[in-house]
Amino acid sequence: LFLRRSPEDIGLLPDGNTCDSDGEDTEENEVSSWTLKQSIRNTQFWILLLIQCLGLSGLVVVLFHEVAYIQDKGLTIQSATLVATLLATSAMISKLPFGYLAEKMDIRRVLALCLIPAGLSTYMIIPIESAWILVIWGITHGFFMGGFPTLTNVALPEYFGRQYMGSIRGVIAPITMIISALSPLIAGILWEESYSYSVAFFLFGSAWITGGLLTFTLSKPKDPPVTKYISAQKVQV
Repeated sequence: LFLRRSPEDIGLLPDGNTCDSDGEDTEENEVSSWTLKQSIRNTQFWILLLIQCLGLSGLVVVLFHEVAYIQDKGLTIQSATLVATLLATSAMISKLPFGYLAEKMDIRRVLALCLIPAGLSTYMIIPIESAWILVIWGITHGFFMGGFPTLTNVALPEYFGRQYMGSIRGVIAPITMIISALSPLIAGILWEESYSYSVAFFLFGSAWITGGLLTFTLSKPKDPPVTKYISAQKVQV
């Protein structure tokens, strides 16, 4: 009852943009909206999807296995729970500064700033044995990990516009859900084979870093290609 489909439905624009006297958006950087069909034909769509899958795989593995891994190090369940709680709290808080940076900086650079440190901090948990150092690790890793969902939600509409974002996310969501299900399973299998989480955390830490490096290959697509339907309309006019 209280929701609207878009800000335009109630005479507003997103992100504080304003309209001129003719009712046109005065924001020069407004992104043209790409349809789903146009988006999946663009290389940048697949790079963004791969970045999202790589980051998500590292994120979910830590969330699923961090408590078991800390207990494997000989620490108590209380210590493991404390680390997990601090990680989650730090992740929640970090969404605000990363969201702010996404408005002020190139989204590619902010994604790299999130993904690469998240991967490096995933490596850091492997040799740590001290409970207090794990507390510091949980706060640090949670901070960088927590910004990732916020940034991916910003990146897609910034590259492909807002109008068709529902259908675009409808394609992305099943793929990311499969990744979310498979990555903890793979980490569990690796533990069963080696009785150690070291290989799994190294592998999925590398996934974070690979995703961060891929951000440097991104470039904003230009206006979407004109469809035959639109071209025909222009000819008639």
